[in-house]
Amino acid sequence: MTMEKEKISQVNFKMPEKDKKEVTAIFKYYGLDLSTGIKMYLKEVQHTKSIPLTLKSVTELDRAIAEADRGDFAGEFDSLEDFNKAFDKEIKNEN
Repeated sequence: MTMEKEKISQVNFKMPEKDKKEVTAIFKYYGLDLSTGIKMYLKEVQHTKSIPLTLKSVTELDRAIAEADRGDFAGEFDSLEDFNKAFDKEIKNEN
């Protein structure tokens, strides 16, 4: 009885170095290397025949939070009052 050897394919993709380091650290926390973690995710896709993520629409608040997390903001403010004035001005400019 001869067992056939399974063909192996190589998959390559590019991602930002910062993201790779962050994901690698998360997998490492669970005792996995990057390659194994990605293979596990893809096996789950194959097994469930679905994307194992919770997808949601992105709201304006989500975008604002993401911008703040990246440091992409309109400026610094000395007080909440200054912020509110700048915010109101920005809202008027969008309309």
